[in-house]
Formats: sequence, C-alpha cells, structure tokens
Amino acid sequence: MNGAVRLPLLKLDIALSRMRTADALLYRHGRDPIDIAIAHTGRGEWCHAAMYEQGKDGPHVCDVSFSGGGRRSLFDDVRKYPGVIEWFEANPDDRWPHFDRERAIARMREFEGCTYGWWSIFRIALRHLPWINLFLPIPPDDDYAKYPPVCSEAVSISYRAGGVDPIPYLADRLSEPDDLAHSLFLNSKALLIP
Repeated sequence: MNGAVRLPLLKLDIALSRMRTADALLYRHGRDPIDIAIAHTGRGEWCHAAMYEQGKDGPHVCDVSFSGGGRRSLFDDVRKYPGVIEWFEANPDDRWPHFDRERAIARMREFEGCTYGWWSIFRIALRHLPWINLFLPIPPDDDYAKYPPVCSEAVSISYRAGGVDPIPYLADRLSEPDDLAHSLFLNSKALLIP
C-alpha cells in the first residue's frame, strides 16, 4: 500500500452484518498499469468507486466500469480482488439525518446499462495537465447529463440524489475515487477478504 495507513482485513461474511445499502466500495490499485495510472493521476491509492447494495438475491456491487453500468455479486468481486476493495461507511454516525440510502442506491441502479464515460475520463485527464487546466472552464455541478459518467461521478451523483453532496464545491463530473476516499461523508472501515 505504498506507505498508506494499514487497514484491518475483514472477512466479507462478518462485514455484511455491519454494511448498509449505499455504503461505498473503493478499489485500491493492484499491479494493473491502467489501475495504477488512474490512482496516481487521481492523487491516491484508489482506482475505482462503486456502491454496495443488499439485494434480495444477495450482496451486490453497483458501479459504472469500463464495460458500462452494472450490478454484480460482491462475493465474486471480493474473491477476485481479496484485500483490494475498501469498504467505506456512508453517513457515519448518521451525521446527515436527511440522507436517504434508498434514493441513493435507486439512482445508482439507473446507471445499469449505460456506457462508460470515456469522454469524461479525457476531460478529467486534461485538468491534470499543467497550463491546460488554466484554460478550462469550471463546470457547474448539474452539468453531467450530457455525457455518460465514470465510476466516481456516478457515485457522487447517487449520493447527491440521496440528499448529500459528498464532495462539496467539486462538480460531480470532476470527482475521482481519491476525492470520495477523503470525503467527510465516508468513513473507511476495512479491506474486504473472502
């Protein structure tokens, strides 16, 4: 973890008794060059953002990945990426009593079947280039409907639909996994293992 804070490893079966729908799942980069590039460009350890949903047929990951918006088994992801998926509790200690988890996850499910926001990735990458970023306008928060979202944008939009802006003063379409990891709205709990 490159000198990062060492988190406890927690078996998924135990974590599920504590997790709540609309908690965040942030994936730390492994050895994949694309994941490393995303994490390092985003100034952190995280390369992907998703939401947890306790469905009738089991625990799910709801996200927008390179293959588009979808929903899949959390058991499968934790087996595939042991110790990589970091569980973040949304709304720790219920500090935002108006937050509606069901509205947030319902908004996240609306991204199922959408394409990935490749254009958004390009726009975010441009903002990391010296001098280029000086000439780019600051987008308003609500200007995301024109393009398909990236993972962290979809999560930010969904939390906003639930009543809380997880990253104040940053447009949803500019949010990155690292921004979510440092949000006061999310509290890191553990890395999940099978």
